[in-house]
Amino acid sequence: MRDMGCPYRKWGWHDGGPDHACTKNGKCCVDSYSDWYQGDECKLLRTNMTFNEYQNLANSTDIYPPDKALDCHILGLTNEAGEVAGKLKKIYRDKDGLISPTDVLEISKELGDVLWYLSCTAYDLEIALEDIAIMNINKLAERKERNQIGGSGDHR
Repeated sequence: MRDMGCPYRKWGWHDGGPDHACTKNGKCCVDSYSDWYQGDECKLLRTNMTFNEYQNLANSTDIYPPDKALDCHILGLTNEAGEVAGKLKKIYRDKDGLISPTDVLEISKELGDVLWYLSCTAYDLEIALEDIAIMNINKLAERKERNQIGGSGDHR
């Protein structure tokens, strides 16, 4: 992840008002929207990370028993993806589909869980997360070139 400065400023969600303050030259935030940032210290310790570095760090936090890891990771992946969908469903149900900054932050947290389970699943299968990303973007670029980006089917 590269340093994008204050995400609220990047997304245009604040004007630097009393509920939000950027510190450390705009690189960390204190706000009333999220517990991601607390005090003057930003919880993000890195500003640049490759997919493979993330995969190794994610794997270092994995506590599933090796004989059950793949199953648990795939089940966790589907569960967390469902939680992302559930957040969006509730936004449509309760807020007429209007996504607030708080909603984006909450969905972002769930997407982080999706990424963790995806990363660990790939690790279990001995596939580098970076290789998955490259393979996927190449597949999509080829489909776009052939004007087949839309539609359905794995082999279009």
